[in-house]
Amino acid sequence: MRHRHTLSLATWISAATLLLAACSDDAATTAHNVSSTSSTSSTAEPDSTLKRITAPPTTSAATTTTSEKDLHGAALYLQTCLDSLDYFDAIRELADLAGEPFDAKEAADGLLELARTGGEELRRDLEASGDLDVAAADPDEPTWDEIPKADRTEIERAVYAAAKGDC
Repeated sequence: MRHRHTLSLATWISAATLLLAACSDDAATTAHNVSSTSSTSSTAEPDSTLKRITAPPTTSAATTTTSEKDLHGAALYLQTCLDSLDYFDAIRELADLAGEPFDAKEAADGLLELARTGGEELRRDLEASGDLDVAAADPDEPTWDEIPKADRTEIERAVYAAAKGDC
């Protein structure tokens, strides 16, 4: 991510996998459902949706002259919301492709839980399964508890708003 107070890319990727697993009994079933679905209301190809989830965010609310460490308050909210919006849109598409309902609150809760815990258990599971090459956590990335409470509140508000598509 562009800002050290926002979630790391590894956490976003882990969250995508967690949310996929939540849509079915297991992640392999969901992946099979996504790849084998031929009749859907979505025009996006499943492979392109998966690539969008795992690709680094391209939306930037901050100007190039704004230092990343200067994002707080409304600027942090906007940056996080816009960065999260594409992610939740892709998760919504995957749920649609799998024939499962999308619950915005549940999706946001899952992503925030990963942010709070660092997603280490999920990262280890992904590495052990060999399904995804997961980069090690950035040692310079602050833990959830190291982020100032006011910034954590803005991040939480932004993630819930993005999950509902309200950025």
